[in-house]
Amino acid sequence: MEPVWETASERSGVDSLSSAGGTTATEAPEEDAGGEEVVKVFVAVPEQHKNGKSTLAWALRHLAALASDGNAGAVVVVVAHVHAPAQMIPVMGSKFHASKLRPEQVSAYRQYERGKVNKHLDDYIRQCSKMKIKGKKLVIQNEDIAKGIAELVSKHDVSKLVMGAAADKHYSRKMMAPRSKTALAVIQQADPSCKIWFVCKEHLISTREAGAVRSQIPPLSLVSAHPNRHAGRNGVEGCIQRSLSEKLSPLLVPCRSAMRRTFSILSMEDISVGSWDSGRRGSLPSSCREEASSHSSSSFELPIDDVFAVHQNTAPCHDQAKISEDVSKQTREVDEAIAKANEDMKLLKQEMEAMRRNRDDAVEKLSEVKEEKEEMVAASRYLVDSQRVRLEQLEDERDTALERVEEIRSMVSGMNLALFSEFSRSELRQATRNFSDTMKIGEGGFGCVYKGVLRNTTVAIKMLHSESSQGKSQFQQELSVLSRVRHPNIVTLMGCCPEASGLVYEFLPNGSLEDRLACRNETPPLSWQARTRIIGEVCSALFFLHSGDLSPAIHGDLKPANILLDANLVSKLGDLGASRLPTMTNPGSTPYTDPEYLTTGELTARSDVYSLGIIMLRLVTGQPPLGIARKVEDALEKGEMETLVDRSAGEWPFEQAEKLMLLGLQCAEVSRRRRPERMSQVWRVVEPLAKAASVSLAAQSVASGESNPPFYFICPISQEVMRNPHTAADGFTYEAEAIKGWLDSGHDTSPMTKLALAHRHITPNYALRSAIEDYMKQHQHQGKLPPQSVRSGR
Repeated sequence: MEPVWETASERSGVDSLSSAGGTTATEAPEEDAGGEEVVKVFVAVPEQHKNGKSTLAWALRHLAALASDGNAGAVVVVVAHVHAPAQMIPVMGSKFHASKLRPEQVSAYRQYERGKVNKHLDDYIRQCSKMKIKGKKLVIQNEDIAKGIAELVSKHDVSKLVMGAAADKHYSRKMMAPRSKTALAVIQQADPSCKIWFVCKEHLISTREAGAVRSQIPPLSLVSAHPNRHAGRNGVEGCIQRSLSEKLSPLLVPCRSAMRRTFSILSMEDISVGSWDSGRRGSLPSSCREEASSHSSSSFELPIDDVFAVHQNTAPCHDQAKISEDVSKQTREVDEAIAKANEDMKLLKQEMEAMRRNRDDAVEKLSEVKEEKEEMVAASRYLVDSQRVRLEQLEDERDTALERVEEIRSMVSGMNLALFSEFSRSELRQATRNFSDTMKIGEGGFGCVYKGVLRNTTVAIKMLHSESSQGKSQFQQELSVLSRVRHPNIVTLMGCCPEASGLVYEFLPNGSLEDRLACRNETPPLSWQARTRIIGEVCSALFFLHSGDLSPAIHGDLKPANILLDANLVSKLGDLGASRLPTMTNPGSTPYTDPEYLTTGELTARSDVYSLGIIMLRLVTGQPPLGIARKVEDALEKGEMETLVDRSAGEWPFEQAEKLMLLGLQCAEVSRRRRPERMSQVWRVVEPLAKAASVSLAAQSVASGESNPPFYFICPISQEVMRNPHTAADGFTYEAEAIKGWLDSGHDTSPMTKLALAHRHITPNYALRSAIEDYMKQHQHQGKLPPQSVRSGR
């Protein structure tokens, strides 16, 4: 059960509540759900349970009396604590002011403080539970403990308050009044309508009645004490009395001597024995007569009043004047001795009180230093542990990213130019019917792209302007990049023609993403699942390009026209002729180009991040790319983002569309430093969304009554639904047993491209496997597949 935290409006000096031993308060009763009045008893305590448990124990024992003093009913104990936030925070063995530390360090220490307070308050709640009494927790935050208690009284309309008179270690049976600074301050500051009991070590010390004047502190001798204590005692402890006795002994000796001298003046011969026996007024008691008979007059002592009485009744008349003069003189001497003794006693009391205060202050300071040292060590350990946990998390994230990179890189390790076929100009001319316009599928400043058939395989042939230096440079650049990378979402380079600056790629029949977004040739709009999956595939390919250890590459010209789609709408990055190492270049301008790249000419990984952000926004909203980020920002400010979602893609789950739009805005920040630094950060958000979209696409095909699974679920070798899909070095995914059998039979070429494989490693495709399993289970549940189909993959 977490405590309720209340923050005081005032901030002042810090005092220690533990020196007061704790506080208990009772607020006005209220009614529970059953109509019965509830009396809340507030038990304000110091943080350490050992310092406040005696105060709470007294309150629990006398709870019935406290509750019956008001309206009877159910009783709830609210354990309250005044917490003073530390301004000097311990860090690595030293202390620093909170304003000098980073916000996360201060926040961590504040969290540590709250946790420690809550843990200690749990001890008080357990103490209540043992007494079968319901308890709650309340924390009031104030740097001044007394002000915090006064605020508790005022804020919760407390009418009765019980606080510790002093710490338990300072308790004595002669204690008559509060001794802690906090208790004395509360007497002044607490609302006059509140009755206050002062408790120490489970004993009631004194009480301040309701209606007392707040600004006056009652003298120690006037504070009402426990009924069992003797009224009128001066409250001076035994050690002070012994010291006073030693001080006063020399002063009392002259008094007694003077009395003896006075008594010696009275001659025993002048006193009639018969008069003692006759029982006349002023005669000595029998006990005195017996004592007088057994002692000489020089050692006999009487109280001064008795001496005066004897003298007045028995002295002869001629000695009256002399005796009166002597008695007056001795009386003056006694009075002077008593006055001097009283003055010395007063000074001695002041001296002893000052010594006691100095002793208490020293003990309190030593205790505070010890507690601060313990807190410093605990806080330092907490901060170190927090940093260690964060470091371990970062190391795990790094290791995960490295594993992902290694999995992708393992598919293309050892690849070089020797793996590509080299074609002659005549072969390319024959494949394209002498570069006929009917075979042309694209054209730009770089050259033309033709569809052709080479060695019984349909391919795309890019013919660059060989006569220009730019065409030759682009040919070398694209050949260099594609010769060392292979990824399922990057267009596969199948060969080249150096003499004609020609590049031969795999043929992708669905054209570019730009064509599909524009619905050219009356093609239907892409579904939201396909769009989400394309975002994930492009992000994966860019992550692969950027993460090269020796020579990371930047695409530099990412746009929908350079994203191609195969027969299953699987996207692949093309036109890597613009790809290069991070460098300074002469930029070109499109709505997808990084603005800082346009002004500085500096190409970095964040340039591709910007381009991907604009593509995300366009895929989700269907809006033109120019100014699209501004439109989405305006909709976000107005709370109208849902109106921008492109409904032609189907019923987007708005939560998913919103995540993609927010991520797109972050990637498309004009300032480069405000974008994600690495594509891996973007991939962590996109990957689960793309996986969910693939599963949804498979489920949709089942719901629509399609009897055949998606094409990409089928193994190219066995032509069956894959159970354990693995990706080979050629970038295609096969059933694990099928591709292993192909390799074990002596083949060293790809079953799809017929080209030599760079290596024989295969990598599990967990995302595809999860999508296939969900598809098969849903298909079986609807009765469209027999149970064994899930196991056999058929």
